Amino acid sequence: MKYLIIFILTFIVLGSCNNTNQNEKSEITGLFIISQNGKQGFINKKGEIAISPQFTEVKDFSEGLAPVLVGTKFLDGKWGYIDKSGEFIIKPQFDGADIFRQGVALVTMGADLDAGSVLVKNKYERIPRKYGYIDKSGEYIVNPQFDCAYGFQEGLAKVEVGDKWGYINKSGEFVIQPQFGDIEFAGQYGFSEGLAKGKFGVKYGFIDKSGKIVIAPQFDGVFDFSEGLAKVSIGNTRGYIDKTGNYIINPQYDESYDNGSFNEGLALIKTDGKHGYINKYGEIKITPQFEEATNFSEGLARVKIIDKWGFIYKTGKIAIKPQFDWAHDFHDDIALISIGKKRGYINRNGEYIWMPQNY
Repeated sequence: MKYLIIFILTFIVLGSCNNTNQNEKSEITGLFIISQNGKQGFINKKGEIAISPQFTEVKDFSEGLAPVLVGTKFLDGKWGYIDKSGEFIIKPQFDGADIFRQGVALVTMGADLDAGSVLVKNKYERIPRKYGYIDKSGEYIVNPQFDCAYGFQEGLAKVEVGDKWGYINKSGEFVIQPQFGDIEFAGQYGFSEGLAKGKFGVKYGFIDKSGKIVIAPQFDGVFDFSEGLAKVSIGNTRGYIDKTGNYIINPQYDESYDNGSFNEGLALIKTDGKHGYINKYGEIKITPQFEEATNFSEGLARVKIIDKWGFIYKTGKIAIKPQFDWAHDFHDDIALISIGKKRGYINRNGEYIWMPQNY
């Protein structure tokens, strides 16, 4: 191609409360983010430009719409939403915008005081950022009012009022009143399989959707429930519990490179400095042998061997030989990879759909 294409891995950041990508499976969209001459757009699975780079910043498509930024970020820039043809469905008007989840998107008005200002009546002012929610028509279903907030998961959204956290429904009504001070969800953005993790005092446990503690705070660290089990930490060892709080796999593993939650029937473990995989019975299915590794996604997992990243099958057999300086999980049968300062996209056969380009 005669144009320089830069590949971008975007993160959903709406302000200083660091509500980045929530732990949800990526939607199959067939479109992938690129950057060209300082503007961002999308290519399809054939490596063809589907939406020409024209926006200051874009985020992934979800439920048919993608957030895009027009104008200068942190200054006069505004976020709106486009469809897969590149047409605006919701005109640019928000100071921050997240992807749609369960028919609702998190948006912000005002500026993060650490990030910059917003344009108000032809002058820049620092207006405290507030979080609210819109529907797909762009209408507010919950007006911006929260000091921090996260997207909806399982019908509820985690929000902050002052220094207290609670959960609201899509009508903006509190289902769990703000009561948790500095709950420090350890990366928790909401409910997963009916439970949400939280820190109470110095220990972590789980609450249900009524706010009741159902697994007593007793752990030094916890992860979301996934496929019926949650990874927990006791001191420097990790194991897995079920939803009654009972150990299914006793704490015995070191902290792994990735979060180690169960995905596609396997969980990443680390022992004696090497990464491998176990099943839900605690049986080792792939012998620990990798420098670093990640959870499985679409039947493949990233592994690092002699400082290069490749992919393995669930048998442990190499699917795509280690050759990349960095690689991202497969989503929609495509993975973003890096070689030096160049980035490209590959398919499941390890073939480039877009050759690595400088960025």
